[in-house]
Amino acid sequence: MIILRAKPTFVLPIVVLLLMPLPARAFSTNDLETLRGLSLQSVDLSRQNLRGVDFSGSDLSNSNLSNSDLRDANLSGAVLTHSLLIGAKLMRTNLSGADLTEADLSEGDFREANFAGATLTNTNFSGADLRGANLDGASLGGIQFSDTTKLCGAILPDGTTFTCSQ
Repeated sequence: MIILRAKPTFVLPIVVLLLMPLPARAFSTNDLETLRGLSLQSVDLSRQNLRGVDFSGSDLSNSNLSNSDLRDANLSGAVLTHSLLIGAKLMRTNLSGADLTEADLSEGDFREANFAGATLTNTNFSGADLRGANLDGASLGGIQFSDTTKLCGAILPDGTTFTCSQ
């Protein structure tokens, strides 16, 4: 079950979601199709199973998605500025055109995630796994990596592939 904890400044769609019973299983885009294009600022979705959920075009700025499972989710065009995705699983997730300015994605798993055209200004990728991720055309100004950030096979903003010595 997803538990949404919101600050009192939220718009009506969050109130509807809080009252709506949700099945206690992995969600498909059919279950939560209404999350597309919503205003969900400052929501706490940490430690949730959001696998395959469609958040495309939604505003999740200042939200907490830490340690959540967002594998195969659609976050294309979503706004995730100042959000926490620490330790989150986003393998094969579509983040194309998303705005992750000043988001904390440290220790997250982004293998084969699509960041094409995303804004990643001042984003923290310390200890993240970006192997095979697509960063083609992404804005990386001020991005933070660490010695443990994995980039082997990642497609860089200029279209080249990051190669690692074996």
